[in-house]
Formats: sequence, C-alpha cells, structure tokens
Amino acid sequence: MPGQRNIILAFLTVLFVCCTLVFVLRSLNGSRSKTEVQKPKQDVQAPLVSAQTAPPTQIYRGQLGGQHIQMELTRNGDVTIGRYFYDQFQKDLRLEGRPNKDQRLELREMDTTGRHTGTFVCKRADELEGFHMDLECDWSKPDGSGQLIAWLTEQAVDLPKGLAIKPRQLYQRGRIVNLSYPELISDGRQTRIFNARVSRLARESLADFIPDPGNKDVSLTVNYNVLLATDEIISIELSEDFYAGGAHPSEDWRIFNYDVRNDREFRLNDLVKDERTFKAAIWNYAAPAINKLAVQLEQADAREENRQPENRGDVVSVDEPAEILAWGFTPKGVVVYFDFAHVMWVFSKVVVPYAEVKAHLKPDTAISKFVR
Repeated sequence: MPGQRNIILAFLTVLFVCCTLVFVLRSLNGSRSKTEVQKPKQDVQAPLVSAQTAPPTQIYRGQLGGQHIQMELTRNGDVTIGRYFYDQFQKDLRLEGRPNKDQRLELREMDTTGRHTGTFVCKRADELEGFHMDLECDWSKPDGSGQLIAWLTEQAVDLPKGLAIKPRQLYQRGRIVNLSYPELISDGRQTRIFNARVSRLARESLADFIPDPGNKDVSLTVNYNVLLATDEIISIELSEDFYAGGAHPSEDWRIFNYDVRNDREFRLNDLVKDERTFKAAIWNYAAPAINKLAVQLEQADAREENRQPENRGDVVSVDEPAEILAWGFTPKGVVVYFDFAHVMWVFSKVVVPYAEVKAHLKPDTAISKFVR
C-alpha cells in the first residue's frame, strides 16, 4: 500500500507541473498577440496627427514698388517662412520671419546664397485701410533705405496635382506698359480655351490703351487675381489701372470664369436657375452694402481731416438697380462688377455671400461646395 501511494503522489505532481507549463505558455502567447494587434494602431495614428497639424500655405499677388510680384507664406505658430518673385524675372527670393514687438509681421528677404537683400514689415489686420487687400507691407533695403510699399491680395488656389497657374508678363518701357496675365500649365489636360481666352483679354487691354500723343505721364498696369481655382472652376480677374491723358486715371476689370473639366467658359445660366431673379437678389444685397461702405468712407475721411462726418444720404437706390458688367466667384461669394461712373469706382465691386443668393443657384454645380 505505501508503494502504491507513492506512485499516485508522483503522478499527481507531474500532472500539476504540466498544467502549470501550459497555462504559462498560453499567457505568453496571448500577450504577444495583443502586442502585435496594437502595433498597427500606433503606426496608423502617427501620420494622421502629422497631416492634421501641417500648416497651410497662403498665396498672394500684388505689387511692390510698381512691379508685379507673387508671394507664398507658410505660418507655423510665430514662425513664417516663404518666398516671392517678380513676374518679370521669376526668380525666388526666400523669406523668413516672425511678429516684431508691435505684432507686425517682419520678414527677412534672402537671395539664393543666403545674403540678406531686404526686409518686409507688414501691417496688422486692424491697420489695413485698402479695400479688397489682405496684406500691406513696407519693404526696405537691409540698411533701412529705399523704402517701397507692397499691396497684396490672397489668392484662392486649390488646384489638383498636374495643374498650376503661372504668370506671364509683357513689360514695355517705351509705352510704360506693365501687364501680367495667368497661364494654365497642365500635365496633358486640355487647357486651350483658358489660355487662348485669357491671352485675348490681355491683348484687348493693350489694344484699348491709346495714350495722348506727347504725354510722358501715360501708363498701363494690368495685374491678375485668382478669385477661385479648383478642379472644377477657375475664376480670374484682370485688374486694369491706366492713364492715357486727361483729367484723371481710370480703372477697369476683365473677368473670365473657366470650366476646368470641360475646357470651356462658364456662362451665368450654367450656375443659376433664373438670371432675372438672381440679379434682383444680388442688388437687394449690394445696394445696402454700397450705402454702408459710403458711410464708412465718409467717417474715415472725417477722422483724417479732424472733422465731424457728414450725412450725405444714400449713393444708390434699392429701387434703381445698376447695370452689371461681369461676374466672378470666390470661396465666400459671388463677385459682382457694376457699371458706375469714375467718381463711384470704389463701389463698383461687391462680394455677395452665397447665403444671400442660395435659393437662386442650381444644385450640383462647380460652386455648390461653397454654398452653405
């Protein structure tokens, strides 16, 4: 009996050891499996955080000391980096900077060798006085001399890969002509209509400029703004400023709205349900906006002249719609260009929010994604 008891005890001991080993091995395999399942989650999350925090790049166009320029700025916290070039030369100058003690953006300009070639000091948003302008900067040489002013407007460019807009320039010293217009560069897509139409608008600007003989002060300046550029629509504004002699200089616009997917020009009835009711809704918003702007301008003049503002009444009537010369489109609304006399030119461009004309727009069009 004692021998049989010893055999049973040894068997139970071996069985206990085996069960313990199985349990330990299963626990180790389970831990390894959980670790392997969790690893892909870590790998997927890392790039998503990086993509969400990537700072946007803003594109501006305008002029510096009478010369057309294009600027790109990327802001990351207090640090801003970027570049700009003159349309005439199209050679990049690097920019680096941050807000100064007055919270004005100060950018150091450098050439390709890293040599300091100039400095931009840009006004804060609350200091801007010009309409339809997003950035105003004072430029100077590194020693502070040679000061010039830069006026810049942000461009709404969101083109897909394979499409790009680049400036072309006609610069004629003999006639004091400085003309920039956009060219659409593609990776093989049809862009013939865009480039042909915009080139024709530029030639028309040049042909319409007929200066007085013998007047040495005549000039023609034409620059462009990209009001909107997506994979569906490109809306271009050519802005003209010219003096051909006479009492005062003149301004004008030429607009082109391009159907990217079908290589053709958009017509207004491609985007709106009924032109008559659409135009009525436009004027219902534009007339009060123009009268409000007139009050703001009078108040600004009064502050500058140290006097009380005058009540000069409405400059336009809601009951008398002005003639519309052209249309453009931005991410925020419809740009409308009215036919006003020269003395009222400042009122001739109005951006009407899409919400004001939403009921008159067709669904599923090139601008639908911006309509809220």
